[in-house]
Amino acid sequence: MLALTCAFGWAGCDTTDDADGEVGGDGAAGDAADPGAMDGGPDGAEDGGPPGADRGVEGDGGGPVEVEPCISIVRVGGVEIFAFEASRPDATGDGAGVDESAVCSRAGVLPWTRLTRPDASRVCLANGFRLCTDEEWQTACQGPERLWSFPYAQGHRMGVCNDHVSGSGALEPTGIREGCRTPDGVYDMSGNVWELTAEGSKRGASWKLNAVMFRIDAARCDMYYALAEAFADDDVGFRCCRD
Repeated sequence: MLALTCAFGWAGCDTTDDADGEVGGDGAAGDAADPGAMDGGPDGAEDGGPPGADRGVEGDGGGPVEVEPCISIVRVGGVEIFAFEASRPDATGDGAGVDESAVCSRAGVLPWTRLTRPDASRVCLANGFRLCTDEEWQTACQGPERLWSFPYAQGHRMGVCNDHVSGSGALEPTGIREGCRTPDGVYDMSGNVWELTAEGSKRGASWKLNAVMFRIDAARCDMYYALAEAFADDDVGFRCCRD
C-alpha cells in the first residue's frame, strides 16, 4: 500500500512504502509543475540554461585533498566533506570489502552500502567525522549560491553520472566518471548510490531503476527522500562531514 502526499519545493512529495518501510519524496524546486520536462532551456539546450552556461570542473575549493590515509576531503562553505562516497579500507574496484575498522574516501573503489542511518553515523563519528546534514550535503552539491540543479550543470545530462536514468545499470567504483563532480571536486553527488544524511534522508539518486515517479528528479541536488531509521539497501551509501 502506497500513501502519497505532495508539497512542492525543497521536500517535494512524501511516500510511504509499507513493503520496506521506506519514506520518500518527489518534486523539483522551480520545476514542480512538470518533473519530466527538466532537460530543455529556452533555447532547447540540454543544460536548461544559456549556451555555455556550464559549471565546468574548476571551483574555488582546490579539489580533493588527502587529510588522512585513504580520506580525501573538499572544503565547501566552511565544512569538510568526503570527496568520494564512503568506502571500507579494503574496498577495491571489484568488491566493497569487509573491513569495518575505519572509513575511507578515495577514488576507484566500490562504496560502502547496506548501513542504516544510525550505523552510518557511528562509522563517521568513530573516525572523527559525522554524517553530513541536509544543508551541508545540498551546499556541496549545488554550491553555496545554489545556482544549479545538478552538480555539473543546470540541466540533467545523460550519461554524465551513474544515475538510474542514464547510468550503467550497476554500481560503479567511486569517482570514475570525471564529469560527475562539482566545481570544487566532490564526486558522485548525483547517481551511483543514494547518500544518507543526519536528518534521515537519502539524496542524490542511485544507479537503480526506480519507480516512474522518481525519473530524473531524484538525481537533483535539491531533492531528498525521508527514510525509516532502520532502512538499508544495496544502493544506499553515505559520506561524512566535519567542521
